[in-house]
Amino acid sequence: MSDLEEYTLFWTIFNPSDAIPIPTENGNIRFDIAEACSFPIYISGEELSEFNQDMSFKMTPLNMVAGALLGCRPPRPYIPSTGPSDLRPLLRDYLEGSFQKLGFDSLEELIFEIARILRERNGCRAAAAALKNSEYLNINFHKILNDLLLCLWNDLPCLPEDKQESGFVEFYKYLRKAKLSELHPESLDWYHYAYAVTLLYFDINQVNHGEEIVDDLNEAIMRNQNETTRKHLLATLSSRNFDFRLL
Repeated sequence: MSDLEEYTLFWTIFNPSDAIPIPTENGNIRFDIAEACSFPIYISGEELSEFNQDMSFKMTPLNMVAGALLGCRPPRPYIPSTGPSDLRPLLRDYLEGSFQKLGFDSLEELIFEIARILRERNGCRAAAAALKNSEYLNINFHKILNDLLLCLWNDLPCLPEDKQESGFVEFYKYLRKAKLSELHPESLDWYHYAYAVTLLYFDINQVNHGEEIVDDLNEAIMRNQNETTRKHLLATLSSRNFDFRLL
C-alpha cells in the first residue's frame, strides 16, 4: 500500500543519571538503569522526515514503547550496543514497567495496541515484527499468535518471488506453535484453511521446511468443513500448480 509510512529505529544512549523516560500524560516517569545503554526509538512518517533533516526526535509514549518492542530481538552485529550485549532483558523490563503507567490492564493489551498502530501506519510486516518480538517477554505468547498469524498471512501475497518460500516456512513455524484452544473461535476455520494451503505449497513446490509434516495433506484439507473450499484445495493438489489466489 502506497500510503504506508516508512519508519526506522534510532538507537540512542541513555545514562544512569538521566534514566530512561516513560512518557505519560502527566509527564515522564523514570526508568532507572545501572549503566549507560543503547535504547531504540521508533520514528515514523513526518517525524522520520524531520529526523532525516536534522536528527531530532521525540520521546512520545508510542516512540518509546514501540521502539522497545521492535528492538526486543536477539543481538544483531549491525545494531550499536552500549551496555549489555543482549538488550532484551532491559527492554522487557521497560515494557513491563510501562503498561500500567500508560493505562493498560496487561502487557498483552499494550502489545496488541502497538501492533494495531504499526499495522495501520507501517503495514503488516512491521506489526508482525513487533508481535514476533513479544515472544521474548513474560506473556502468554499463545494469545499473541492469533494476530501474528494473520499479519504473516496477509503479507505472504506481497512477498517477492525469492522471499515466498522463506515466508511460508516462517508462517508454518508459527502455525505449529499455535494452540487451537487459545485462538479466537472465529479464527478456527481460517486456521484449518491456512494450514492446508501451507502444506499444499510445500507439497507442490517440494519445499524442505525443516520438519516432517505431522498431518497428511489430504487430512489437513478434509478438516475444512466448507465443501466448496475442500473441492478447490483438492483441485489445486490434483493440478500440481499452486494457485496464489488461495491466499
